[in-house]
Amino acid sequence: MSKNEEVTVHIDAQLNASPQSPVNNYEDYDDEDSPLQMESVLEHNHKRLGICFWFTIVAFIAILLSLFILSPISGVLSSVACFPAVMILFGLYIFKRDTLSMELSLEMFWGGVFSVVIVFIIELLIGVAYGFAVYAVGSQYIDPKDINALKELMQPKGQGIVSVAAALFNSFVVASMVEETTKYILSYRVSHEGTEKHKVFYHSGPESAMIYSAVAALGLATFENVGYVLADYFSQTNGGKTLSTLLESGIYLAILRILTAVPIHVLNGCLIGLFFWRNKGRDVSFHFLRVIWLPFIIHGLYDFILLSVSLMNSKLGGLAILLAFVMVVISSTIVYILYNRYKQLNRQNLSSSILNEVMVDSDDDEEEYDERVSNRLIKTQKVESHEDVQETPIVDLDSMSSPIIPKN
Repeated sequence: MSKNEEVTVHIDAQLNASPQSPVNNYEDYDDEDSPLQMESVLEHNHKRLGICFWFTIVAFIAILLSLFILSPISGVLSSVACFPAVMILFGLYIFKRDTLSMELSLEMFWGGVFSVVIVFIIELLIGVAYGFAVYAVGSQYIDPKDINALKELMQPKGQGIVSVAAALFNSFVVASMVEETTKYILSYRVSHEGTEKHKVFYHSGPESAMIYSAVAALGLATFENVGYVLADYFSQTNGGKTLSTLLESGIYLAILRILTAVPIHVLNGCLIGLFFWRNKGRDVSFHFLRVIWLPFIIHGLYDFILLSVSLMNSKLGGLAILLAFVMVVISSTIVYILYNRYKQLNRQNLSSSILNEVMVDSDDDEEEYDERVSNRLIKTQKVESHEDVQETPIVDLDSMSSPIIPKN
């Protein structure tokens, strides 16, 4: 075995020894833009969480208090709908604050929240345009001046071809394309090369890119969840139902969406982040399509399955819920497989980059080579363990008895 091969084995063993440590992408590594400098950036962000942190605290309290004053039940339902977001953000701070910028995480979250307003406007305009299209081809006569009637055509009713077309259009164009494109834009905004946020976004390789994109999707899903729950509640307040019935119905809807719709949004956000990392630094055409294609399909299928079941029989609610859970499981499996594959690829890139930096030249002697390898691995260990390991050698280079084999 050559000297370089032995070093590669030691590098791989060192990287695999601490699977919980953050893994950095060294494909474009240079000393002026090193992950060691990123450590100081993250440390600074943790000491100063920034305006996003205080805005988050104040906003959550103000919104919930306003809803409680408006209607105690609406406040309770909104609290339930927001519960996953609060717990996930808290969990990121507890378990990932050493490898993630919480300031950027909160910025991504609120970007997702505020994007819902734009998403709603775009979906409304698309719905009206679809209504005009149906009116124009004469599939159904309506008054073209009746905006509500035009929007109503988007809702699948009955079992005719117009209803199926409405289900497909609503699932893949209105919901999936618009919302997944919004998530793409939110991630692209901070991952664009040349900004400090770009460095932070890719700091821990596929893991950090996946988490930041997922947090943006969480913000969108949370606002959407609250909107669905409150819309359902206020639409039933004049129906003569008791407060306990309204509360029970609202909590059921909130929990159902927490277990189905919210995970689908977040998992699609994970996929977008992973695909952003996979295409990082690559001169690829159709970057948008390469990143968005799988989340677009998953989201569209999820919505279309639910709408199709309701088209067949409105009493098949249990089947629709079961199929929704199946889609969540499938999406989770895809994310798990891709994440582990990309994490392994990142480790290989890291190992190759380190080896390339210390590759033996024909004029090198063993002492210079050993010193270069040792210094480079010490730097890598420090980045990954967040500790000062200058006094702890990573590789016992003296134990390597194989002669140096110069590269050709």
